[in-house]
Amino acid sequence: MARVPDLAELVDRLAGSWRRPGAVTDGFALLSASAVDGAVEVAFHWRSDPARYLVRFPCPDLPQEVLGEDFELDDAIGELALLLMEDLDTGLVSWAGRTSTADGVLLQPARQSSSGWFVGEVPLEASPGALRTARAAMAASGERFAVVASHEDDLEPIADPGRFLDAAGLDGDAGRRAVADGSLIAWLQIDRGAADSLRAGQAVVVMDGAEAARIAVLELRTPDRRALAELAWAACRAAVDAGRVRLIADRALDGLRVLGFRDEGDLLVARHDELRFPGA
Repeated sequence: MARVPDLAELVDRLAGSWRRPGAVTDGFALLSASAVDGAVEVAFHWRSDPARYLVRFPCPDLPQEVLGEDFELDDAIGELALLLMEDLDTGLVSWAGRTSTADGVLLQPARQSSSGWFVGEVPLEASPGALRTARAAMAASGERFAVVASHEDDLEPIADPGRFLDAAGLDGDAGRRAVADGSLIAWLQIDRGAADSLRAGQAVVVMDGAEAARIAVLELRTPDRRALAELAWAACRAAVDAGRVRLIADRALDGLRVLGFRDEGDLLVARHDELRFPGA
């Protein structure tokens, strides 16, 4: 017969293990762990986002499914940490379904993007050696994708970032100004994911006072509303992850309304806890 973990002991041991800085992943801060309806419920803060987030792991099904019959309790806790790390590092807080509860925002892995659009950061640093290696690998294999395996001590600032956006018909001046004056929170690009795919849009998010972030640029060269939603949501999440509780934008950026922005004078505004992905 398969052994099952004692839920109370699992919760207690997990709470002790995950309180250590970096125990799950950078940006994760455990608030509490408890047993809820036969599951392990973990409450945490993510990066500088002030929201209280919750995730639930079924118990005992998940440890048995992952580790088989002969798992040790510490193995189960480590495996759960790996699962949560993977989800968080691939944007769980951005793409998960959300349910507001009395204890916080319950994240459910329900909204993986199927739009075909991919949002990433505009590179501000580069590893010349790693780029050469990746390009050589793509040329040799015929693949359109490659992993750029750079190291921090090999990175060099890009003197004039975002010029590939200008070449795609976008205007990178606002992003470069924000880099130069130190106000940049995030500079994002959107494309189809392949190394040779044309950049279809960009977003620039900058600091505006001590608590606010301004969506300074939301520029697209595609009529696909799904691309607009993905890019706008990523920009807003970058602001909230940086600890900005109030988001503002010019009223001309009316594509933000679908995320919960509202009129306030000459601006569009939203609080961090008012944001909603369209259809979520």
